[in-house]
Formats: sequence, structure tokens, C-alpha cells
Amino acid sequence: MEKKKRRYNYNIYLTGFMGSGKSTIGSVIARVYRMDSIDTDRWIERREKLSVSMIYEKFGEEYFLEKERELMKKIGSRKGLVVSTGGETLFDPGNLEIMKKGRIVLIKTPVQEVLKRVKRRHTRPQLEGKSDDEIIEMIKGRELIYEEAADIIVETRGRTREEIAREIMEQMV
Repeated sequence: MEKKKRRYNYNIYLTGFMGSGKSTIGSVIARVYRMDSIDTDRWIERREKLSVSMIYEKFGEEYFLEKERELMKKIGSRKGLVVSTGGETLFDPGNLEIMKKGRIVLIKTPVQEVLKRVKRRHTRPQLEGKSDDEIIEMIKGRELIYEEAADIIVETRGRTREEIAREIMEQMV
């Protein structure tokens, strides 16, 4: 894909279940469209010098969510970012309010693909000890929440990350 410079007076927030490809798609958009990007989980990990799972283990979920809220407030004061959010970021009303000032894009990935990805990486504290059926139910339970919040829904099945990024950016008006 050829590099293009785009300026937006809003942020693009990528959302979806963990393992849906938000970070990957966000990095493609940032590279191709020469935008600044933030991956909220990676930013928190760098700042805390711990992985998300270690933050959960050491300090608990509420501590992580507070760090996420602080970051989202900072992000909300900027414009023109592509933001790869955590799988639960938009469940916080304050975060959702910030995200609604931009464009929310749901990266909708087939359930079996997400399941395969999250099982490959054992760093997902919210999935600790859950069976495949429980994870599938979590995915399906959250799907409606994601869809209701989204301005744009992009299906990933059978598509390259570049095709997905291009579709997202074509819908930014």
C-alpha cells in the first residue's frame, strides 16, 4: 500500500474482543496513512514496566482500569490518532464518552479465529481458567455491546490486514 498522509480532527478508536486484531490493524493504519498511534495496553505496559497480566496479578483489575481511564483522558485531548483499545475499554462510561467524540470501529473477527488467537497467547488475565465454551459465550455476549457503540463495523474473515485498514480509512469522512 502506498503511504498517504491524512489529518483528522478526531481520533479513530479500534475496538473488539481481545485477539480480534486491533493492534495489528492499528499499526497498519498508522504506517500506511502516516498517523500517530497508541495501543492502550502496550502504553500501560511500558509505563508500568509490567505486562497486563502482571499488573492484574500484582495490583488487580481496578488498578489497570484506572490507568486505562487516565490514558483515555489524555488521548481524548488529542486529535488525529488511531487508538487500539483494550477489549473492555468502551465498557467504562467515561471511556465510551471520550471515544464517541471520535469514530469507533469494531474489528469483527470470527469467533473461532479469536479463540485460536487468545489460546495461543496465555497473557489474557480475563480468560484465566475459562473453557473454550465460556470464552465463546464471552465473545458472543460482548458482540452486541461492541456493535451498538460502533460507528463502523469491519468484518475480517478472509481478508488481509491491508484490506481491512483500507476499508476503515475509506469510511472515514
